[in-house]
Amino acid sequence: MYQDSPDEESWNPNRVRELELLHHWCMKTSNSFTPELVGLLQDYLVKEALNNTHLMEALLALASFHIACETNDSAVSRDFTGTGMSYQTRAIAGLRAVLGSVSPENCDPIFASSVLIMVCVMVSPFLPVGHSRTFNFVAEAILPLADILRGLGLVIETSQRRVQQGRLSGMFNVTWPSLPYSAVSSTIENLRKLNASVSDSSTTCVFEHAIQALEQRILDNSAVFPWIALTGLEYIEHLKMQNGVALAIFMVWGALMSMADNMWWGRFSGKNLVNETSIILSSKGERYACVVTWCRREVGLSETS
Repeated sequence: MYQDSPDEESWNPNRVRELELLHHWCMKTSNSFTPELVGLLQDYLVKEALNNTHLMEALLALASFHIACETNDSAVSRDFTGTGMSYQTRAIAGLRAVLGSVSPENCDPIFASSVLIMVCVMVSPFLPVGHSRTFNFVAEAILPLADILRGLGLVIETSQRRVQQGRLSGMFNVTWPSLPYSAVSSTIENLRKLNASVSDSSTTCVFEHAIQALEQRILDNSAVFPWIALTGLEYIEHLKMQNGVALAIFMVWGALMSMADNMWWGRFSGKNLVNETSIILSSKGERYACVVTWCRREVGLSETS
């Protein structure tokens, strides 16, 4: 029975924060995706989250990060980033626990959780409470995205027909803004020249594969962010070692995310990725200057890092 005067314990700060985040999700975060998905994210996804803890944790994590990105108050940003990191950690653990038992009944919430966690992992490394003390450079914290996208691929492979025929079918039919290949062709060519002049025989093919995969995303008018899952483990290892060519390709990916995917999280993570990676590349010599200048200009940064 509804109580006119709920006791104080039922309105503890954690409950109030959860209500605040759910309200932000429904009113703002859901509206920050493409128009085709707004109704789905506001209604069906929230109902599914009420019955699937891992999805609710992912939803609240992303709402937290959205607030942290939007605010100009550094204390508020740190507060909501910390909240978001807690939700993200629990969401990933919860998702792992159910990935081994994907079924027609739970494939929708598992698929949705995977997508939301993917976005969280792209955003969280660049927020004021994050991974900077754990990794050699903050952008390295985004690399688990490759594994998450591969896991998402397994979910799709297992239950694609069910998901595509269900309420989440709209997620497969999102219209991505087209980015003319002519706008990036010279930069792609500069990456190839770098690869030819700097890389040795053991890495040339690895980097050419990564460049081709990135080029194909543009040619196909496809979302740019899944590229990281297509690059291969060898490329990821060279990126972790801060190989110059690997970093240059990674930086161009960040610029293209900011330019092409037209989502707040793509713009935010892409711009920050370019900023950090360009600083590292600027210390590696003039041969990277052309690509660095282009990437910084395209995301709205000063052309010199």
